[in-house]
Amino acid sequence: MLSIDDPIDLYLRPTLINDTINASSTITIKNLLNHTSGIANSAANNSCQLNILSNLTASHTLEEAVYCGSSQGELFSPGTDWTYSNTNYTLLAMIIQELTGMTYSDYISQTIFTPMGMTSTEIPTTDEINGDHMGCYWNIMGNWTDLTIIDATTYAGWADVVSNTHDLTLFMDSLLNWAIIGQVQLDKMKTIDPVATN
Repeated sequence: MLSIDDPIDLYLRPTLINDTINASSTITIKNLLNHTSGIANSAANNSCQLNILSNLTASHTLEEAVYCGSSQGELFSPGTDWTYSNTNYTLLAMIIQELTGMTYSDYISQTIFTPMGMTSTEIPTTDEINGDHMGCYWNIMGNWTDLTIIDATTYAGWADVVSNTHDLTLFMDSLLNWAIIGQVQLDKMKTIDPVATN
């Protein structure tokens, strides 16, 4: 059974661990969850951002996102410091896929969105969001860019879910009342890691 203390190399292929990530010590699932992995944020890679901006509707793989983070170099040895990184969520999505044999989006939909009755929540399969929605503008390298129409694979695992306030309330209620994870797991989730407070 999966544990947050498991090293990610139990679930991900050796070339990704040794060649792409190339960390100075073992990275665990917990390091990904609490952002103590030392892997840089893929969204901070200017070269990758320019590539995305050149064709907003192009699809991207999870491996590409890991490369965009890892190619910036290790920020610190795993478990010794804290910094937010979207790349951590990309790796968690890859682990979900490896363990379940399903795409991360199908797994999230079948185990969370549908059972919780989140009927207005989706991971888009097209470049445009269905129905009424707000625009999306991001400040990328000092310029505000309209990212309302974009391939969802660009942000797979960390910013590709579209929802509304009603469904977000359903999700929070389900989470806090142990319908998604148990009380022990929720308590761990709410526990502050000492490394993260330095």
